Amino acid sequence: DRVYKGQSLPSMVSKEYFDLYQEMGLNFFTATLPDSDSKVDEFLSLCDEYNMGAFITFGDLYNRIEENANVTVKTVEDNLDKFSSHKSLLGFNLRDEPTKNMIDALKKTTDSLKESKYATSMHAYGNALPEYAGATYYWDGGAAKWHVYLDYYCEQLNLGYLSYDYYPWMIKEDGSEYYKAGYIKSLSTARKVANKYRVPLW
Repeated sequence: DRVYKGQSLPSMVSKEYFDLYQEMGLNFFTATLPDSDSKVDEFLSLCDEYNMGAFITFGDLYNRIEENANVTVKTVEDNLDKFSSHKSLLGFNLRDEPTKNMIDALKKTTDSLKESKYATSMHAYGNALPEYAGATYYWDGGAAKWHVYLDYYCEQLNLGYLSYDYYPWMIKEDGSEYYKAGYIKSLSTARKVANKYRVPLW
């Protein structure tokens, strides 16, 4: 339900799109709809109907890292209580591609979840930075290697899995395609870290 360059974009929270999602074989979403948005209930209701899971965002917890540093067990419970009647609710969308300094603050949120009444029924979804982001991004200017970042990420957040992005196929401005040769290496590095923590790799 957005307008981009004067064009109205269709809502992807609709049965038309959920039919397509189902046909594609999708089984869960990470959504960034604001929790004040009336679309959240509609979205979760469709997920309920189509037997899909969803991680949703809770206001400033996703967009402002300083909010995570002040999270309490009550914060987590109050946010999850709002939508806990939906069977599709898997938990909350923690953060996409946090730097090391962000991880320190996000740990307060994941620790609070583990101490809450939702400790065994809800989860936090997080996605680590890719290797090609570079040390400036994943270690805030330090010179550490990517595997050190991943190790810290898994140890501190303890999410129960390791998820990260890597886009191996790229398209240049002239339309030609190229392949990022580091893809297999990154899989190997991430798999070693995931094995260390005995978690699946997404």
